[in-house]
Amino acid sequence: LDTHDHFALSFYDESHRNMLQYMGKASGKDEDKIQISHLHLIMDHAPYFEEAKEVIIARKLFAQEIDPECILDTQVDKNCYPEKDYHILYVGEIEKILIQSAQ
Repeated sequence: LDTHDHFALSFYDESHRNMLQYMGKASGKDEDKIQISHLHLIMDHAPYFEEAKEVIIARKLFAQEIDPECILDTQVDKNCYPEKDYHILYVGEIEKILIQSAQ
């Protein structure tokens, strides 16, 4: 995400639930998640997978590390960041929405 000017948000149907759970848990540092998942990578300003039902491609406009002082709901900080390893927040402008036609 840091190395590109664009990012993609992908949405999948229920048949991909197990694959998505795997992708969320496994580390790409330890194994080739894309090869194991059998997904087909497409590059259109940002990488996404052919199997996605819908894809939003956005151009990055803003990036900032999350400031814990700005988290209004203390449960979010407690539940999502117990290690205090805060993410980077990105704001993007939608440039393209891709919707896969029903087969």
